[in-house]
Amino acid sequence: YAIISAPNAIEASTLKPDRDCKFMGVGGNVFDIQNRPATGILVQMGGYLKGETLLEYSLTGTVLHYGPAGYEFTLADKPIATRKALWIRLVDQAKQPISEKVVFDTYDDCARNLILVNFKQIK
Repeated sequence: YAIISAPNAIEASTLKPDRDCKFMGVGGNVFDIQNRPATGILVQMGGYLKGETLLEYSLTGTVLHYGPAGYEFTLADKPIATRKALWIRLVDQAKQPISEKVVFDTYDDCARNLILVNFKQIK
């Protein structure tokens, strides 16, 4: 799997209208080689935020406001700027990587409090 395009920062309320500036997260969709939603894939997110080490998992197909293979992580209850401190990747059921780590930045900006990272199967 590989990312479809570079991580993109948008306003979270674009996808979920009840979200306001009391949210910061990362989410997206995963597609198979034929561009169909790829559900049931583990998404691993890690790095450092507010002096704490993060390592969390989500499952594609569990957060439908991104689409049928959507996933999401809530990072904080307000936007916080980070630079190359967080990453995300896909892993198999044994938690072995099936994509490269994608490093992303976050922003202290309510208009950029959701980072979108979409993956597509390449082989």
